[in-house]
Amino acid sequence: MKLTQKQTALLLYIPLFYLAWAGVELLLVPVFEREFPPDSTMLFFIKEGILKVLIWVVPAVLLMRRFDGELYVPLKEMFTQRFDFLRFLMLLGGVCVFLIVMHLIQSHSLQLHFKWRLLGYVLVGITEEIAFRGWLLNAMHTEKTAKYMAEVNAVMFLLIHLPIWIHEHLLAAAFGGLGFLSVLAIGFVFAWSFLHFRSIYPPILLHIAYDVLITAMQ
Repeated sequence: MKLTQKQTALLLYIPLFYLAWAGVELLLVPVFEREFPPDSTMLFFIKEGILKVLIWVVPAVLLMRRFDGELYVPLKEMFTQRFDFLRFLMLLGGVCVFLIVMHLIQSHSLQLHFKWRLLGYVLVGITEEIAFRGWLLNAMHTEKTAKYMAEVNAVMFLLIHLPIWIHEHLLAAAFGGLGFLSVLAIGFVFAWSFLHFRSIYPPILLHIAYDVLITAMQ
């Protein structure tokens, strides 16, 4: 079967994207950590700002523009489509309540410690959702793949976390303690929200809220 240009682009993009980000997490970040403290603003800016924009956002946007006519949600519609905000708020509230209840079950208390990096949460939400939902899910979703593409995208979102878990020695804990399931589940919610609302804003807002709550409850 002859591959289309979009399929060829995806086959090239996916391994290169994962290899590039694995290189950042496993090779570059340790070098930067020798110069800057792990929690420093400069390290965060380099990794989540400069490197993530260059590796996650720029290629994704260029590819979205190149294959705009073949995307499930066209590029312009993705950023301008009006969506049912009340239904979105119900979804957002459900996610937040679920996270809080699970935290209460595990820790038997609720102590929230909100961190100051609000801009950081916004940056992470935007960059990751543009790459995974705006490009990958959007390009891979077709009539033939519609039944399982949200699940596939959630697995792909989980896999991008492996390098940082390896670097921070959290891989065994993530899988041994079944923490990976929360990443898998929230990845599915992000993917579903994009497909349902046909807009990039719901998954971005959900992603930001998720990161804020998870960090605050640590």
